[in-house]
Amino acid sequence: MEQDNNNQKRKLEFVEKEKEILDFWEKNNIFEKVLEARKDAPLFTFYEGPPTANNRPGVHHVLARTYKDLFCRYKTMKGFFVDRKAGWDTHGLPVEISVEKNLNFKDKNDIESYGVDKFNNECKNSVFQYIKDWEKTTKDTGYWVNMDEAYKTYDTDYMESVWWILKQIYDKGLIYKGYKVLPFCPRCGTGLSSHEVAQGYKNVKDPSIYIKFELKDSSVFGVDKASVLVWTTTPWTLMANVALAINTNIKYYLFNVEGENIICHLDLTSVDFLKDKKVEKIQEIENNKLIGLKYIPLFEDKEVYEQGKKVYEIVEADYVSSSDGTGVVHIAPAFGIDDMELGNKENLGVILNVDEEGKLMDKENILEGARGLFFKEADKIIFDYLKDNDILLYGGMQDTEHEYPFCWRCKTPLIYRAKESWFIKMSELRNELLENNEKINWEPDYIKHGRFGEWLNDIKDWALSRNRYWATPLPIWICEKCGKKHAVGSLKELKEMGAGLNNTELPINSETGEVDLHRPYIDNFHIKCDCGGKMERTSEVIDCWFDSGAMPFAQSHFPFNYTDELDLKDLQYYLDKGFRFPADFISEGMDQTRGWFYTLLAISTLLGFGPSYKNVVTLGLILDSNGEKMSKSKGNVIFPEELIDRYGADSLRWYFVNISNAGDYKKFSENDLVIQQRRVINTFFNVFKFYETYVDKKYIDDQWILDNYTNLSVLDKWLVNKIEKSKNEFCNALDKYNAYNGTKVLDELIDSFSRWYLRRSRKTMQNDILSASVFAWGIKEIDKMFGIFCPFTADLIWREGGFDKNNISVHLELIKSLDINIDEDLLSQMDKIRDLSTQALKIRQEKGVKVRQPLNALIIKNSFDVDDGVLEILKDEINVKNVVFDNTVSDDLDLDVNLTEELVNEGKYRELTRLVQELRRESNYSPNDLVDLSIIVDNISGFWKLVEENIKNDIKINNFSFKAIDGFEIEKEIKDNNFDFKIQMKKI
Repeated sequence: MEQDNNNQKRKLEFVEKEKEILDFWEKNNIFEKVLEARKDAPLFTFYEGPPTANNRPGVHHVLARTYKDLFCRYKTMKGFFVDRKAGWDTHGLPVEISVEKNLNFKDKNDIESYGVDKFNNECKNSVFQYIKDWEKTTKDTGYWVNMDEAYKTYDTDYMESVWWILKQIYDKGLIYKGYKVLPFCPRCGTGLSSHEVAQGYKNVKDPSIYIKFELKDSSVFGVDKASVLVWTTTPWTLMANVALAINTNIKYYLFNVEGENIICHLDLTSVDFLKDKKVEKIQEIENNKLIGLKYIPLFEDKEVYEQGKKVYEIVEADYVSSSDGTGVVHIAPAFGIDDMELGNKENLGVILNVDEEGKLMDKENILEGARGLFFKEADKIIFDYLKDNDILLYGGMQDTEHEYPFCWRCKTPLIYRAKESWFIKMSELRNELLENNEKINWEPDYIKHGRFGEWLNDIKDWALSRNRYWATPLPIWICEKCGKKHAVGSLKELKEMGAGLNNTELPINSETGEVDLHRPYIDNFHIKCDCGGKMERTSEVIDCWFDSGAMPFAQSHFPFNYTDELDLKDLQYYLDKGFRFPADFISEGMDQTRGWFYTLLAISTLLGFGPSYKNVVTLGLILDSNGEKMSKSKGNVIFPEELIDRYGADSLRWYFVNISNAGDYKKFSENDLVIQQRRVINTFFNVFKFYETYVDKKYIDDQWILDNYTNLSVLDKWLVNKIEKSKNEFCNALDKYNAYNGTKVLDELIDSFSRWYLRRSRKTMQNDILSASVFAWGIKEIDKMFGIFCPFTADLIWREGGFDKNNISVHLELIKSLDINIDEDLLSQMDKIRDLSTQALKIRQEKGVKVRQPLNALIIKNSFDVDDGVLEILKDEINVKNVVFDNTVSDDLDLDVNLTEELVNEGKYRELTRLVQELRRESNYSPNDLVDLSIIVDNISGFWKLVEENIKNDIKINNFSFKAIDGFEIEKEIKDNNFDFKIQMKKI
């Protein structure tokens, strides 16, 4: 328990030190100095994925910010200029829904009544409700990013760039308005794009029912009456049914079930739900005899006949599967994408009987009890009707579990519903998207052709428009007179085309008096048509994901900051004028494969500029300790400030990167965090504390190592080579954007530095200037790599260790290699003897011989080439006088444990020096304090003569004697199997 308290105290000290370092960075403008130092270096471009600051940052935001920061730090320390501009995502449903909750609004009608101008103003004010929390978390986690000049998607300059992009896409003929079935949120009253839908799936239990559609004429099958069997999980769509679809490439059969004739592909003689009924397969039927047959509608809509199209008959569809359901699909074109496509192909009628609030309309074919109900709530009423009227063959209300789409923000079940909307023809760019994806390096690499590549292969047209308020308005105007459409791409164009139409020069916010392109100010701004008519803007706004994906351009007010020529040029034209594109690196969570990662690629591809990023690190979700996704609704979200207060930001940063590969799901565990903190951060810090306490502070540069290399000991040469090889492996991992492998290299290096090099040389370096210097250089070089992941502790070590001779912060340093050929043979030999040491120490333990007891020999069966200096390290490590190679022994490795009197005395001497040193520590004497030491024994001979001859060389002692000390400060009697004496000590 005491140990735990001490560890907790040390953790709190680390937190306090981080606060000191934060103050140091701020007071000395270290981030700004880093940028200034690299301003003329090669450019490394980083794009910040914009978060929304209308909620507190969670621990998952620290994960993303850690990865972003560490690669930017790494590239800076490799000699690049890395400009890090922050950004804020300020538009869209996330903000609107938050404001609606605060205002107790239920739907869009409340917004309209309140006033769009007032509502949008509330949205704007709410965007940065938690800005202080975000700024604090960003600062406290050591994420260096320019927040003072952050881009905001609601800024007029940003929106003007978005308009310019949209105009280029429109002028290419890639934006169109169409009547399509869209995923629609009844709560928010707007359609969603496919990449938004992909983020909101949940597992739900839905009805699973088998229902009978009776044919009007069954004589073609030689029976008086027959029904076609259909399986569905959406009973509410049956009231919009206009056709049944079959696939003529699969077989259909006529079955008799308890005297009732039923047609389907599913083998009804072998299904479990009919095992208690008499079922007989009568005959296989010819598929073409089914096509065109009419059936009796379950819920007849007489108005649909007025459309003059096919209705209530069987048609063919090649997508009908033989593996699911019955091989027959019921078709409701108003509520299914595939259904609508089939309806257009077969000229089917359309029944739209659900309104935009997701409620069943008051129409003749709607069951009376279902009218006005939310579409999901109507299922039970329809189910009961089917059952009561003998239309249901089998089924239940919660008989199937499957994924169903919900609104990614308000969590309302989505409905696929026919609606008019504006689209971008992404499907026409499928090949270009796939080609551009091939140019991107993905980490993990399986995302490239897996989750992301498959998404691109099946890409749908982008449902661009939203019937909402707080977003960038769609800049398309339509002539009231001739119907012509025109996309506006700049404020200049808007002003010129709006002149003379009783507009202000540009839309003005009535409260601020500033130009404002948002609704409602833009809604009443008209422009002139070539025909002389007045053009009015279409009422929709755009998907907020378009804003996010436009950030490579809009964050710098592209193209307006680079040229006065506003027609689209090739990419090189803008690069020559200083445009920074594409990003060398981006990073966000796995969910952004169908969010920001996609929209970035989509927009740059639409402009013909290729991919907008070269390297992307995709991060797995953070789960709680039970493996559940963290969410506010579950109450399992961990806020970062709590963890930082307890363990420090460095511990959290290191844990997130070191615990698993970037793309893996991460089950969060505070216990694992503490283990990682102790293993790496505490270990390296303790090495530094030894240096600070026992070794003169030095700043050793690379040239000193090169000049003195030949004079170094074998162990010191090994350390130099170990660090240089590890440095190469470390940089190789990070150059490949594999931070996890980089932590493994650093972890192993720190372990070797502490548990091998320092332990083997701690006595030597206190008296050997060369060894002490190598030790200092080793700390300095490891600290640079360490600072990539743990920037606070690294700078603490840098400053307090006296390494700030040239640069006041480690983050101003460069990671570079020594101009030496790495001695692989030396590294290999040392690996070999470390392995032998581990085995030999295990044998010692098994034989009950303490490590302090010297032994005569280590016996190795299989000889190998090893330098004498390396062999001496092996002998010293396992405390033997000799290493013997003998291929006649039975075991690969053994120890000679026969003890001579000389060996016994040497072991006793080592035990005695340990006791003395332990007593010094217990008395709080510093390592540099000189003491007078006395050992009082009955007989001064043999062993004690050995002590008298050697102890002053091994312990910091002013005077040693076997007589009592006047005025001693410490006295202790020692009695055990080896000793019976009294010790006295006094500091001088």
